[in-house]
Amino acid sequence: MGTELETRANVVDTTFIEHHANYQQLRNLAEDNRAEYDDLVRMHTDKAEVNADEDNDELAVEIVPRTTGLLPNLPPEATFASQTVYDLPSQFIRAMVAACPQDAQLTFDQVMFVAKFADACDCAWEDESKPPKERRTHHILLLGQGGSGKTHVMQKLVFDVVGFIWPSPSPDEPTLHVVAFSNAQAKNISTKDLKARTIHNACCMRVQKLENPRMRPGGKQKGLTRLWDKCMVLVIEEISMVSAPMYNMLDFRSMYGRSKTHEMHEHNYAQHGDAFVKIPIVIHLGDFLQLKPTANISLIDDLNAKNDSANAFITTFL
Repeated sequence: MGTELETRANVVDTTFIEHHANYQQLRNLAEDNRAEYDDLVRMHTDKAEVNADEDNDELAVEIVPRTTGLLPNLPPEATFASQTVYDLPSQFIRAMVAACPQDAQLTFDQVMFVAKFADACDCAWEDESKPPKERRTHHILLLGQGGSGKTHVMQKLVFDVVGFIWPSPSPDEPTLHVVAFSNAQAKNISTKDLKARTIHNACCMRVQKLENPRMRPGGKQKGLTRLWDKCMVLVIEEISMVSAPMYNMLDFRSMYGRSKTHEMHEHNYAQHGDAFVKIPIVIHLGDFLQLKPTANISLIDDLNAKNDSANAFITTFL
């Protein structure tokens, strides 16, 4: 991960992304064989439709992270609120890092991420007694190539920490949401104690046009409230594959899930600092040097450049 723990999205070399071998191959295919390219996009869309199935029972069941046996000095069945060993979440997290077995020790870069996460947990714990409008939010970007240890930190530390500090009231009212674009990505980050969801599943959505007026919850309101109202930490896996419209869908539908208790509604959900209706901690995992969303807008696309390119095309050819 290295310096990628910084907000690398601000300095990503988009020229490198555009000339990445796989991406260049896709572009060439679009230019040289449009029929084959359209088939590829159609296949991608078909897979997305499967991933979006809100009735996918395998990924619809939340399993509460374990809260027992985390550290030997904690009473059995203790939660952070009931124990008297640690005053702050960061103290507990520091003890968890120190207790990692030899073959699972964190690297320096992973420890730097955990330090930021621990600070965010302290703030979220302190803010629970404040009105929703006064609560702080922490969006953490954890970027790195495959094998750099992002999933390891989530599975071996973050999931258990959240389950201990903020235990879910029930399996269908999670305090931790882990979401991904596809079933395969969701399964990859899942553990025996926690099942990740596809983004569509977490939003109680099927594939449809991702326009706000079409995404109002209707009969899904109760389900969204149950899923999102208690959420304290949101983890988004493989963020580079999440298109801008899908990211808005997650924001929009989680807003409806939290609107009754967090003073946020459709007319003001997009205000700066209110993303995901003030879920205290949002962790974005991934690598923006991988493939972008197929036939869609990436979160790091330069829309001004796209507009300039389109205008130049119109001026030249039309």
